[in-house]
Amino acid sequence: VGGGTLNYLPKFTASGTIGNSQIFDDGTNLGIGINPPWYKTDVVISSSGTLGTALRLRNANTTSATAAAIRFSNTTNNDGTGQYSSYIAGTRTNLPTAGAQALAFGTAPDGNPPVERVRIDSSGYVGIGTTGPNTALDVNGAFSIRGMALPAVSPAGQGRIYFDSTANKLKVSENAGVYGDLVGGGGGGVPAGAVSFFNLASCPVGWTELI
Repeated sequence: VGGGTLNYLPKFTASGTIGNSQIFDDGTNLGIGINPPWYKTDVVISSSGTLGTALRLRNANTTSATAAAIRFSNTTNNDGTGQYSSYIAGTRTNLPTAGAQALAFGTAPDGNPPVERVRIDSSGYVGIGTTGPNTALDVNGAFSIRGMALPAVSPAGQGRIYFDSTANKLKVSENAGVYGDLVGGGGGGVPAGAVSFFNLASCPVGWTELI
């Protein structure tokens, strides 16, 4: 019949022979490919220079909006509604071609089931507040830029924007150039109906002089 080692789950290693599996259970944590495990579930693989898949979640349905998800929950509620939880989901979109995939992130603002907040689509575009991003970063709503000290200028052929915490202004660097004000009017903005003058050299590419 064979034998086994303490805490290893047994398996048939041959017909009529029992030996060790890869699964180690020390009574507190469960390890696959590791002894001892350090977490409730601890999986270890060895894959040098390649993408090593330690866990695969699969939804066998191939229709659009079908997903396989990992759900995170912090509650004593054990029902299946997804309340008090957040998730990461691999979603089949079939766009732009059949089999295309997106990665979605969902959170819950209260005790209701979570809703999608962020998506990375099959082209690598990131949408915040939208499930259909059209650019590298597509934000549906306002966003904030926190103040910081002067960063390095942009590399050649690139642009960089930051909020200057000393001047309280948005600054822009283009094509390795020095920083200039992104907009006029200072940190307080321009009053409604007022006219503001801009330094054209500090304006984004494409801005032209009003004739």
